[in-house]
Amino acid sequence: MAAILIIEDQDYLGVLYQRVLGSMGHEVTVAQNGQDGIAAAENKKPDLVFLDLTLPGMTASEIVEQLTRVGALPDSPLVIATAMEESQAKALAPSLGAAAVLIKPFDIQAILDLVHSLLPTPNE
Repeated sequence: MAAILIIEDQDYLGVLYQRVLGSMGHEVTVAQNGQDGIAAAENKKPDLVFLDLTLPGMTASEIVEQLTRVGALPDSPLVIATAMEESQAKALAPSLGAAAVLIKPFDIQAILDLVHSLLPTPNE
């Protein structure tokens, strides 16, 4: 299955992503800040990246720039996760190169639908 990188500072959301996507057979790495996410992407190139827009220490733009520098983006789809108003988030998404937006709070089905839409199935 796929290697999925989650950059999310809320512990409970990191656990949720890990359980849901891990149960699908994906290898999930959770980083709680931009620096750790960049290091994880350098260590193993992810097939998909979920990025919380509001993390301490670095802006989303800085994180995207560094993920691009280490080769994780734009080859892998980027999903931005945010509690921002949906129209604002969707307007911001193209400037970050995001393939999709996940609005918080979200349900598990939203995560599953995004992963299925952004990652090729094993038969492809």
